[in-house]
Amino acid sequence: MKSLKAHFPNAEEIVIDCRGFWYRSVGNLPVKIEAVGYRGGAMVRVAFGFENPTAIEKLEVASAEIPITLKATVEATHGERIATFRYNLRTKIGRFDTHDVTTP
Repeated sequence: MKSLKAHFPNAEEIVIDCRGFWYRSVGNLPVKIEAVGYRGGAMVRVAFGFENPTAIEKLEVASAEIPITLKATVEATHGERIATFRYNLRTKIGRFDTHDVTTP
């Protein structure tokens, strides 16, 4: 966040477009996106992800479950939208929107 604020000092909001697809065959379970925010501490790489074992505070938020029907065998796809995540830099409030049709 510090780097983002330094590069875009006038930004009020971050919007992340979360997309996905099934590889080779379509699964039958709905998909959801989860985000974890930390206050303080330092991120540490663990296996294929990151954790913050020294955080002062931790907040987790998840999207609603969405069925994904797009199948692809190459990564040359933009995927199917699962949700957008909007984070307000001033209020420090983030939320998933599974009904966003305005974000390109």
